[in-house]
Amino acid sequence: MKILVTGGAKNGKSGFAQALCCRLSEHGKRFYLATMLPSDAEDVKRIERHVSDRKGLGFITVECAMNIRDALIPDMQGGCNSVLVDSLTALLANEMFPRSHSSSFKCNADAPRNVARDLVYVASTVDNVVFVSDGIFNDSFRYDDMTDAYRKGLALCEQSLAHVCDTVVEMVAGIPVVHKGTLEMSCTERTF
Repeated sequence: MKILVTGGAKNGKSGFAQALCCRLSEHGKRFYLATMLPSDAEDVKRIERHVSDRKGLGFITVECAMNIRDALIPDMQGGCNSVLVDSLTALLANEMFPRSHSSSFKCNADAPRNVARDLVYVASTVDNVVFVSDGIFNDSFRYDDMTDAYRKGLALCEQSLAHVCDTVVEMVAGIPVVHKGTLEMSCTERTF
């Protein structure tokens, strides 16, 4: 089963996605593809909170800030194993605005297309995968060109995944709203 979970910030997406992965891999392995590169104390706290939330759930963490295809291993592709990709938002930012040791700031304009392609590849390769993304493109504010390009890039990634995922869920005030498919779990035939 392939599931995309999106929605606003601090809306319970990661916890919900973790629960989905646990249900998908009730008798298998669980992998967590961690995409965030911390840039400040708030990021470090968020990572610590996510690690704490996963504690005891049996996730094998794989750090994958860029090139998500390279993070795939054969164990991820097994029957009742599951993979959680958290988050598309950080992955795209890392690819689109790569950090360098120089003082110059560069934007990789090809990143949204490349990341979307790689995410679809992951969805086609892994039997059970849950993708987490932030729906940051749903407001009506005007942004600078670079921010707008990032928002459009994230929308492209979500659209590409929504097309190939069995289920698309938006978290609204902590409540999962299913826009596509159902939340029936393929390995256990249970409903979330």
